[in-house]
Amino acid sequence: MSLVQGYPLVQVKQLENPETVFETILGVVVRLAEHGLIHCDFNEFNIMINDDEKITVIDFPQMVSVSHRNAQMYFDRDIECTFKFFRKRFNLTFQESIDDIDDSDEGKDEDGRPCLSEIDRGTGSLDRELAASGFTKKDAEDIQRFIEGTAESDSNSDSEGVDSVEDLNEAIIKDDDFSYLSEQMMNMKVKE
Repeated sequence: MSLVQGYPLVQVKQLENPETVFETILGVVVRLAEHGLIHCDFNEFNIMINDDEKITVIDFPQMVSVSHRNAQMYFDRDIECTFKFFRKRFNLTFQESIDDIDDSDEGKDEDGRPCLSEIDRGTGSLDRELAASGFTKKDAEDIQRFIEGTAESDSNSDSEGVDSVEDLNEAIIKDDDFSYLSEQMMNMKVKE
């Protein structure tokens, strides 16, 4: 653990760029989902913001895999908390803000909210690496057999296999921003 310079968003009464902070926060929720995770407690109490309006998300113990049976509900709840807070605290009207900032409706529903089913999962699988809730024991056993080389391989496959745990980790995490997050979460898990 380390000290986060900033304040809980709940204590902030005014922002210079509330639309930009809002978009950044939604982007974090989406990027976590792209990497296989849903925070499950994503709200103004677990978002730190500094004087430069840079955010840091804290408090990950409740996170679940996007494969969790209630993943859609948790994802929607995290998104709704963000919309509700910015609507009440900063009087944002979202359809205008989202259309103006991003000029695209890809991955969003008719209200401009991100949709879990539309998020591309191609960038990583932190849910597997961290064994997040919803990632089953069978999934873990399959990965372990694959790592040990005892899993049956597809002889028709043209792709190269993974030779080691390090190679698997590199294949899972390709985004530098999330490698730090992954390392921190793994350290927390080891300490518990």
